[in-house]
Amino acid sequence: MDPAINYYEVLQVSPNASQEVIEAAYKRLAKMYHPDTGGDEEKMKIINEAYEVLSDPDLRFQYDNFRKWYCEDDKEKQKKKEEPNVENITSQKKEVIVHPWPRFWARTIDLMLWAFILGIIGVFYHAIFKFYDYTGFLPTAVTIATWVFVEAYLISAYGTTPGKWLLKIHVFHKDGSRLSYAEAIKRSLFALGYGYAFGIPLLNLIFLFNSYSYLKKNHLTLWDMYLNSHTTHGEISLIRKIVAAMFVIGIWVIIALGEV
Repeated sequence: MDPAINYYEVLQVSPNASQEVIEAAYKRLAKMYHPDTGGDEEKMKIINEAYEVLSDPDLRFQYDNFRKWYCEDDKEKQKKKEEPNVENITSQKKEVIVHPWPRFWARTIDLMLWAFILGIIGVFYHAIFKFYDYTGFLPTAVTIATWVFVEAYLISAYGTTPGKWLLKIHVFHKDGSRLSYAEAIKRSLFALGYGYAFGIPLLNLIFLFNSYSYLKKNHLTLWDMYLNSHTTHGEISLIRKIVAAMFVIGIWVIIALGEV
């Protein structure tokens, strides 16, 4: 995904084009430029790239978001070069949409889901090895420590996690490329440390409040700022909100039943 390329112009469609129009445009251009029919291989490569992004609703949203913030017209770019002042930077930050709560609930869902998976694994090992007294879920510290590596893999491979995907959140570099696994591990450690205090009771509330305040004030998190990563947010449908709420409530019910 390259936000510098106008994929709509490549496919010769409007930015408001429906999926049917995009598919029809792709088929028409593929007949014209496919190498097997004597077309231009490089041109066909860009057409395929444009279709891959615009035919996927999630990728299309991310692309539109990147185009909006990072592909300004020539006049705006020239103005920036001529007047690189703090006022311009501040006005850019004010335009950024801040969503602290979806981020919080996305991380909560991810950790609860991972704890549940570890819990199932724990039941299996308990039944075979009688290794430890199992109560339904592994300790928070183990859950968080192992989740760092799982989250890093998911972000580096897909740009999102189950909780983030459900709440329409994606993480990329500012140019639209995905983070490497090493970068994603740093981000996960940073987020869980500075934003969550690694789950340490009471201390995590202080860290959560500080992270919330910093995000509201600066329009980005400390970890995104230091690692030069970019978090995008989509419009969360009512169905997604209901599914997220049902998941959280369901896990809490399972925990309560397991402690009875």
